[in-house]
Amino acid sequence: MKRLLAAVLTALMVLSMFALVACQNDKTEAPKNTTGTPAKTTGEATEPTKKTEDAQDDDDGSTSDDVFSLLKLTASTAEHKKADSIPASFTLVGTDTLPPIDDIGDVKCQGSSAVTYMQFTNAVARYVKSKNPDDTWTPAYNSSSCFSPKSTYFGGSYPAPYNALIDLGALTNQEDGFAKTTTGKTTLEMGGSYLPQSVAWQITEGTGEKYMQYRLLRQEEINTGNICKEGDVIKVTNSTAGQDFLNKVKDAVVTGNVVVMQGYFGDWVTDKLSSNSGDLGKSGDTVVTYSTAYNKDLGYMAIVGYDDALEISCAGATLQGAFLLANCKGTSWGTNGYAWLMYDALNTKSEYEDFDLGKDENDKDNPRAISADVFHFVYWDTDITEEKPALYAEIEMDISNRAAFKVEMLRTDALGRTNTADTFYSSESKTEYGLETGTYFNPAGIVNGEAVTGFYTVSFARLLSSLPEGSTYENYTWGIKITATSADHPINVRGIKVKNAAGEVVATLDFGEGDKITKENGDYTYVFDFGKDKAKNFISGTYKLQNAASGKYVGKNGLMFIAPAADDKDAASFIFKYDSKTATNLIYRDDEKYVLDAKNGFATGNALQFNAAGTGANASQAFRVSYNDDGTFCFFLKSEKGTNYALAEVDGAIVLVKATEMTEGMKWKMERIVATDATIMPLIITKTENGVSVTGTTSLKKVTDVTLKVYSVADGSEVLTASATASNKLYTTELALKDAGTYLIRVCNAAADDAYNSCCAIVVIE
Repeated sequence: MKRLLAAVLTALMVLSMFALVACQNDKTEAPKNTTGTPAKTTGEATEPTKKTEDAQDDDDGSTSDDVFSLLKLTASTAEHKKADSIPASFTLVGTDTLPPIDDIGDVKCQGSSAVTYMQFTNAVARYVKSKNPDDTWTPAYNSSSCFSPKSTYFGGSYPAPYNALIDLGALTNQEDGFAKTTTGKTTLEMGGSYLPQSVAWQITEGTGEKYMQYRLLRQEEINTGNICKEGDVIKVTNSTAGQDFLNKVKDAVVTGNVVVMQGYFGDWVTDKLSSNSGDLGKSGDTVVTYSTAYNKDLGYMAIVGYDDALEISCAGATLQGAFLLANCKGTSWGTNGYAWLMYDALNTKSEYEDFDLGKDENDKDNPRAISADVFHFVYWDTDITEEKPALYAEIEMDISNRAAFKVEMLRTDALGRTNTADTFYSSESKTEYGLETGTYFNPAGIVNGEAVTGFYTVSFARLLSSLPEGSTYENYTWGIKITATSADHPINVRGIKVKNAAGEVVATLDFGEGDKITKENGDYTYVFDFGKDKAKNFISGTYKLQNAASGKYVGKNGLMFIAPAADDKDAASFIFKYDSKTATNLIYRDDEKYVLDAKNGFATGNALQFNAAGTGANASQAFRVSYNDDGTFCFFLKSEKGTNYALAEVDGAIVLVKATEMTEGMKWKMERIVATDATIMPLIITKTENGVSVTGTTSLKKVTDVTLKVYSVADGSEVLTASATASNKLYTTELALKDAGTYLIRVCNAAADDAYNSCCAIVVIE
């Protein structure tokens, strides 16, 4: 029962500053309930099942969620300090911040090696030395001090490594590196068995803070196909945009930064320099001259230098200018792990008229393709931080199959829009580790191992990075969504601690032996509201809905309240009546009619919904509540046609208006009712000298004996039990509630001890 009451408390905050009812669109999902207190909180929340619909855009744009974009999100505007001049050649090789060539062996962590080991290590080392020139950290001579590809590997390919570095950072090879063979190659197994060092996760309590010693703030991605494509041809060396791009890469290298690029390395055609060339090219150096069109092997490499004067003859032409690449396949690749990539190889058609590939037996019609097209920039002077995220969380969970669960982060704004971000606990692939079908790792790296209790650190960093200027995390609600993806491997959540940048715990959820999530019950979302304005945080109770413009109430009494669902597995139901006598909830707008559906309120897997009139539950529409700066609320829904509507009063009638109309009639006030003489449908609660009198009706005429159970919302304890006998469905009894507090009343069939959805109430004694 304590879990139920905690869930009810969570649901009671749904009318807080932000919409925590489902905000449905093609890209986002919203949490179901909220813990709702500014300091440390307890409670749980679950999220409704996402429902998406295809829609034709209206001419006024009301099918687009852009109509709610009153406050545009903006990314950081920190600017990298460019080089004063760009020399004809430059290399980072030989500097003490550039890691040595790594050898990943057969492990498919090329992206993590290029990004985490090479680019991130170099950037952090440069950042550290800019703060303290006397620092003795020299990654070039100590690979164990470089950041470990393993830290960002298990989250999958791009953009997972960057997201992991932004959210948490990374551990060093010494702290959590892959195992190496005697020849220096990375390996996952030895003697036919997986090595825990290579495959186990670091999930001991407090490990998250070790990751966060340094983090990435952002990375910039440029696709040459987007900036310098003319028709079907990508022109890099022979276009203005392409030349600007080449200069951008050169500037990054000159100012001490590694650039990571993606290319089809298996299709590259290579040659060797026959003699020294340019300023940096040496006889025997490996050179990539162009790429075939077979797309065999997409991977990552690091650009660590360039030479504009380097030349090589190929297919009848003399190519000039190249980037110096560092690979992670060991020193046997290329020339000691390095190779030159000719600038012209970035063109899908050579800029040289004399370039003639001749005949190619495998691809006569299209022998040439792109060598690399996506480039990632990280600058040590703007993109590295020693600060922890303003909000992050440590989740204690029992997990057996670590590829059978997902953790997502959510941010909901004042208009009910929710943005999500995957964590790197969401996309581990069996194929990356070579696991056979039917096998899995547990977090300790044991194949088909038992459940392990561990602490999983997740971060809101990416969702925080796009907050508007002047906005803080207190202006939003934040959710952690956990999903079990395998019927055979449930997730047991023991607790969550949310922390701030100082490492202080600002919210706590404690589930004792655990909160079990299975594939059958879907996913749970735990939501946190840190708003300081108490006017925006509704406490438990009953409310009247009043139109702010006209002053009129909805229905006879305009009453709405939160009540628990009959099933203890459900969080709560939201009862909203327009007419206390007829319960007729039709709302008209043009040819569309909707009925407000209270039955499937906040039960697990459902949101507060509108049903299209005359149709079944499949026509339900997600309903959301948003808080306005003037203290009023708006109630939004999206029709099955995709149109965004708002509940409004126009000329005395309760109608739907398109969200784009933004009339004053859309604004509503919520007036709280305390336990004086007040009608709470379907229970009538009257304050008496000895407590409160409760009158209600049973759902079935044959039910005559009912039991009323009263619980303290504060601690979940049962306060008292009373019984009553109904006559013609009507019953009445008196409850000795005198002490100030918030109480939950549940009405049950005395014979079957089952509760009625409609026969529940929250009572506040002041």
